[in-house]
Amino acid sequence: MENEKISAVDSEKEISYECLVLENFWEQQNEEMMDEQKPEAAYRNIFDSLEFARQNVCIIADSELPDKMLTHISCLYAKGVRVYLISNDIYDSYKDTIVGKCLIRYSNRVKGTMVLIDPISSEDASAYIGNERLLKNEDKWALCIRLVKDQVKEAYHYFCWNFWRMTDYEVVTCNDIENHKKVGEAPFDLLPLLEPEIVFYNDINRGILTKKLISVIEEAKESIVISAELIDTDTDVFKSLKKKIDNDINCTIIAKLDVRNKGFFNEISNYDNVTLYGFSVNLAQYLFSDNIHGIAFTASLTKSNLENGKENSLCFGVKLDDRLDDLKNIFKQSTSTKEVWKYQKKKTLSQITGKRIIREITEEISTSNAELIHEYQEINIGKITANSLRELYNKIFTGKCSHEGLVKKVKYKYTLEPKLRSSDFKISELYEKWKNEKKRLVDYVSDLKSTAENIKNEKSSLFQQFSDTLKQFMLGKVVIIKFIVNNINNLDTIKSESFNKELYLNLSKEANEIYGLIFKHKEEIDLAIDRDIKEQEWLKEKTDLENEVSQLTKETENLKVALAKSLEDTKKEKERMSSNLIELEKTCTKIDSEINALCSENKCLEEIFATQKRFDKLLKLIDVNIKEVAQTKKNKNQAKKVEKAKLLIKEEVCDIMNNEQYYDTKMIDMEKTYGKKKEDILKNMKQYIEKNLLEDMMQTLSENEKELLEKLESKKNESKDSKNKLELLKKDKNTLESKSEKDLESIQKKIDSKEAELSIKQEALKKMGNEFKYESNSKCGDKELEAVMKKGKKDIQKISNNKFKAFTADIPSEDLPQVGTLYQQGKKRELAITYWQELEIGESEASRLKAELVCEREA
Repeated sequence: MENEKISAVDSEKEISYECLVLENFWEQQNEEMMDEQKPEAAYRNIFDSLEFARQNVCIIADSELPDKMLTHISCLYAKGVRVYLISNDIYDSYKDTIVGKCLIRYSNRVKGTMVLIDPISSEDASAYIGNERLLKNEDKWALCIRLVKDQVKEAYHYFCWNFWRMTDYEVVTCNDIENHKKVGEAPFDLLPLLEPEIVFYNDINRGILTKKLISVIEEAKESIVISAELIDTDTDVFKSLKKKIDNDINCTIIAKLDVRNKGFFNEISNYDNVTLYGFSVNLAQYLFSDNIHGIAFTASLTKSNLENGKENSLCFGVKLDDRLDDLKNIFKQSTSTKEVWKYQKKKTLSQITGKRIIREITEEISTSNAELIHEYQEINIGKITANSLRELYNKIFTGKCSHEGLVKKVKYKYTLEPKLRSSDFKISELYEKWKNEKKRLVDYVSDLKSTAENIKNEKSSLFQQFSDTLKQFMLGKVVIIKFIVNNINNLDTIKSESFNKELYLNLSKEANEIYGLIFKHKEEIDLAIDRDIKEQEWLKEKTDLENEVSQLTKETENLKVALAKSLEDTKKEKERMSSNLIELEKTCTKIDSEINALCSENKCLEEIFATQKRFDKLLKLIDVNIKEVAQTKKNKNQAKKVEKAKLLIKEEVCDIMNNEQYYDTKMIDMEKTYGKKKEDILKNMKQYIEKNLLEDMMQTLSENEKELLEKLESKKNESKDSKNKLELLKKDKNTLESKSEKDLESIQKKIDSKEAELSIKQEALKKMGNEFKYESNSKCGDKELEAVMKKGKKDIQKISNNKFKAFTADIPSEDLPQVGTLYQQGKKRELAITYWQELEIGESEASRLKAELVCEREA
């Protein structure tokens, strides 16, 4: 069968996303409008009633009046009916239509819409309240409540109060618009609704509407329904509502999908007893509980609308306890249209019935940020790379398919392509490892053959140099080696291209068996040669040791003789020096006795010695004073010390010389002529005394005293010379003793060293014995067969490479793949195949090699 190349295939698959779980989103409701809930009926009732107005019409509007209402006001003006309007602003459309035809007063705090028709009349009075959409035709979001008779009365009272008290400016003519004409005082006393029972409101001083809302909430036992555009969480109304929610009262809340309501939604969205609806338009605003109490109101439940203050909005509410069906109909109508969105905590895609959902509330809620829910889609993805060649073969794709938006079921069509080998990958180094290992085995077999041939040839060339016994031994070994060479020739199959792991292992085993045979016989040959070489080495070593022992013995005896001679010479020299020392000591003793006798016989010498001692003492005294003066910093203190020292010197000099006039006659001039520093005077005195004083004293002696003094000095010098000789002789004796001791120690160390060396040599000679004992070389064998003939006769050569070893197989840790080509980059691998017939083996090989199975690129 011809091989089929791997190529791309067309395929498709259908995926259901109905189990996809969505959380915290707003689901668009399906529209289910009821026939009896058409809003245009209320709209017609208002304008039908305006047709029959006779006296006056009062209007509160928080937005611009539609054209139809402006036309009706003009008609009412023509009929003589007075029209009063409270507005948030004077809109441009009013200037050419109703300005001058009705009395307009405005304030920017108006909330909601109220229309009172002939409210003073007890029979024809009618009134309508609602939100800003009340007067817009066919607006399904309009809140329209027609007031009953009692309610009209309170509503009119409420209108009058706000008309006079809560507005800022009035417009009668167009000039009033530019001049901002302020509202004047009421022409009659006007009081607010002190105890309202039907119409509720908030003003600067009272929060009647807020209290009523809280009352309706607090009276709830089972359920609460509330609809409001905005709900602030920091109001008393919300706090009351939150308390009911916490007490498990079921609450249905309708609010505008506005970013300002995010905080409110976050507070209550996690409660199971709360149902949340959101709208993208302004809402009718009402509250009812337990199907008993109800109220409709015109303003959002924000802090500014519910709390008293100067900026309080003109909002109001109407009690509807006996008209709850109207509120229920409005609730059913508003929650059954596609403009309403219901909050869902968690739903699967299959459970969502609406056409759109909103996940995030933004500044503007519209279809642009709502996500469509599609039932079914077909998507052509185009070309996709299969996750594996097996998936491509089975025409399936298990990878992730993507689509936009939310779809319950998607059919994906695609062309599944094989993953091609990475272009930057290189052929795996595993191929190079196997190539090198094959070459290594081939080279080894070649070396093995060369080694066997060398052994055969070398041994044959050396026959003439051996003894007859050894020649016979060698001849038998050469024959065996020729047989081994023939076996090596059979290993040439290693060069075949069909080389594989099994063949590699068999050939390497056979090579090692032949290797063992070669070196088994080679070892026997080498051992025979090695014995002869080692015996000659043993004889030479033994002769050398005997010669060394003889030489060391002679050297030791010579050293011992030298030691004895040195001891004798040292002894004689010590005796000679000791005799000379005794003689010198006697001479010194004799001279000292003669000096003592001379001094004892002549008393004048003692006095001269005493004077000399005083003379030495005086010089020392002067040195002390010189030092003290030099260390004194101030000149004044230096002068005092010098004067004090001079007196001492003068007194001592005169006493030594036994002449009171000596200082004044010979030393007084030194104070005037010598030195600039104070201490220089003392230094000069010292110099004079050293030079002249002793000389002047000697001149006072008699001739006999001078002769005795000279004789005494001569004896002293003789005594000094004898003592110096005595000291030198003692020193020489000590030096001799030290030197002789060191010399003797050095000779003794040499003797000890020679005797130790001699002992080692004698022990070695003893171990060698008298006969040669041969020990074979243990390194020869299967572990490492080296040449043993490293030394020996000059004409014997080495018979083999001494580093040649048995072959050690270094098989790569992995086999080469059976199919395809293995590529690699870093630690990543790819096994590339070309044909489908290689797929099954390729998968197995890719798993073994930890590689990704891919398709080979076209050449």
